[in-house]
Amino acid sequence: MKNSKFQGLQVLRVFAAVLVLVTHSTLYVSERLAPGFPLWSQGARGVDVFFVISGFVMVCCYARLSDAPGGWRVFMSHRIRRIVPMYWLATTLKLAVLVATPGLVVHVQKSHLRLSSVLFSYLFIPTRTMPDKIEPLLGVGWTLNLEMFFYLLFACALLLRIDVFKFVGVVLSLVAIASLWREPYWPAISFYLNVRILGFFFGMLIAKAVISGVKLRPRFALPLLLAGATALLWPSHTGPHVFQVGIPAAAMIVLGAAFLEPYFVKLPKWLLFLADASYVTYLFHPLIAPAVPVIFALSHLANPRLSVLCSVCSCLLITSLIYRFVDAPISKRLRGASRIKPSSPMVLVS
Repeated sequence: MKNSKFQGLQVLRVFAAVLVLVTHSTLYVSERLAPGFPLWSQGARGVDVFFVISGFVMVCCYARLSDAPGGWRVFMSHRIRRIVPMYWLATTLKLAVLVATPGLVVHVQKSHLRLSSVLFSYLFIPTRTMPDKIEPLLGVGWTLNLEMFFYLLFACALLLRIDVFKFVGVVLSLVAIASLWREPYWPAISFYLNVRILGFFFGMLIAKAVISGVKLRPRFALPLLLAGATALLWPSHTGPHVFQVGIPAAAMIVLGAAFLEPYFVKLPKWLLFLADASYVTYLFHPLIAPAVPVIFALSHLANPRLSVLCSVCSCLLITSLIYRFVDAPISKRLRGASRIKPSSPMVLVS
């Protein structure tokens, strides 16, 4: 497509980040302000949108590296430079909060502060922190553990000079099938056996269709996008079980948006800015949003819905500032150190 920036998919990043943010905000309100306040669980499916978009972007940005000497090193270098700095910063802040004020943090176990757990969190290695939970020190980092696994598969295909679609597709499909027999006693293995990991491959296939010149008329693409959004936001306790995971719906949304790209007018700069800041929003909102219901409780302001709204708005504002004055300068400096650039200006992680 002529417009390689894929503005529609960039906006979907904001959509996905806000979905997750709203879900977590309802959780924080129920824990800190209004016990019994209902959790809006559908927003957790925003993660599936991130996964599909990530698979799409990896193909669009790095497909040409399959023929470049050392392409796998360039790919991993770009991914590490984009993901690691802000993830490590957010993880370090979370560690500092846990050490300084452990009584103010909910869901914290001593196992979170074990040296091995902290080290594995920084290295994107799954570890068991509770009897029934496998997650890093920064809870939302579980998605980045899956991202890194996907990146390693992609890099292996580039290293071996084999078809990236066949290699990644076969491995992810086998992993998804094996999730039916998940082994609960091996944290790393049970963590990766997750059907949601197929979202990366769906995104890759959508990108392949777009790059190959496949076209879908707006009268088909728009209903597809709207149907996907409806399925994604449908209450989890109703509807077909296949949509309760979110992957098919997320794939429909991304597919529709990708084929509607030529018809998007120039989007507002503020919206694209929020899209650029979405990775920071995703990483840092668990450190910001919980403070709002606490402030409401101390102020005797028993309005849970207003608290959720204030959590979302404050997170978007503060994380935008973090992106503008921390993430963007770091990314610019690190990109300047790279000799080989990706084939698309769009940069995205979930």
